[in-house]
Amino acid sequence: MITVYLAVNPLYKAQKTLCEKRNEEILNVKNQKVYTEKLQVWLLLEHSLKDCGFDLKKLNFEKLPSGKWIANGVEFSLSHSNGVFAVAISDEPVGVDVQKHTLINHARLAQKILSTEELKAYENLSGKDKNEHIIKKWTEKESIFKAYEKGDLKYCQLSNLNYLTQVKDFEFLGEKYSISVSSKTDKKVEFVIVKYFD
Repeated sequence: MITVYLAVNPLYKAQKTLCEKRNEEILNVKNQKVYTEKLQVWLLLEHSLKDCGFDLKKLNFEKLPSGKWIANGVEFSLSHSNGVFAVAISDEPVGVDVQKHTLINHARLAQKILSTEELKAYENLSGKDKNEHIIKKWTEKESIFKAYEKGDLKYCQLSNLNYLTQVKDFEFLGEKYSISVSSKTDKKVEFVIVKYFD
């Protein structure tokens, strides 16, 4: 099973994480919004791991050269978008991505992330549908990219990988979001909404 924890701000009292390596990285962030989001998503990770029965003191967190964080004995993935935070916990490589539905330069993004076949399908959509389609495709590709772990493929190539992706739309505070969860096997995804934690 894959457990995905979702939360919206404000959701914490702590001013630092239990992982000193992560604290060092977060403290170097100059942008206050980015600083807050990186701190909050990591605090949600710690809450999620405890809720899944992991002893945080026994987990050794490391950052790979690709920028992905890993820990012994558990697979996880993190995402945040405009005040919404997502953490996926699994026993196999997993990727999660959450995006708020906003107006974007979908034509430019389509050229960057879609395969030739996907681009043909995109071109047949109306303007509003193109925007929504690209946001969902972006979350899908991001979640596959995070699960894949290697980081040496372009987004347009990700549709060729054998990953199963589940895309779900939801609303938080009247705003629409899409969330995608990717893994190599067809695992059930359970969503847990976290309203507040210490």
